[in-house]
Amino acid sequence: MRKISYFLAVALGIFLLLSLIGVSQIWDGWTDEFSKNYEYASEQSAVFGKGNLVDVPPYVDLYKADKSFVLVRQNPHYYIDSMYDYNEGYEYKNGMHVNYFWIINLKSDCVYGPLDFDEFNLQCKLQNVDINLYRKFIESCNENKK
Repeated sequence: MRKISYFLAVALGIFLLLSLIGVSQIWDGWTDEFSKNYEYASEQSAVFGKGNLVDVPPYVDLYKADKSFVLVRQNPHYYIDSMYDYNEGYEYKNGMHVNYFWIINLKSDCVYGPLDFDEFNLQCKLQNVDINLYRKFIESCNENKK
């Protein structure tokens, strides 16, 4: 009887340990796929495109998407001291401590950004971004000011 109890206790311990390992891997990061070519990766706070290339560098703090577009708000200064140099090669004309905006056109496979707010609004009009998606994004920006 003791051997059975011991065996059950060990089996339960192993099961709990494996469960915790599995849960920790789930909490490490998740992805939100926008299309077969683009996804948001929570662990890196970035939007990745084909071939795991970064299309919108960290720190992505807000996005909204439909079947045609992904609208993104980015705060690049959160990654200035990061060991990852995702922001290299991008021109942040207003400095690293302001919000920038990005538009991903899923149908034409084009990425526009980093844009200031006025450029973002103009590009949304030029790209014919759905007004409902645009409004939801702007409402979320206003609710989540940074």
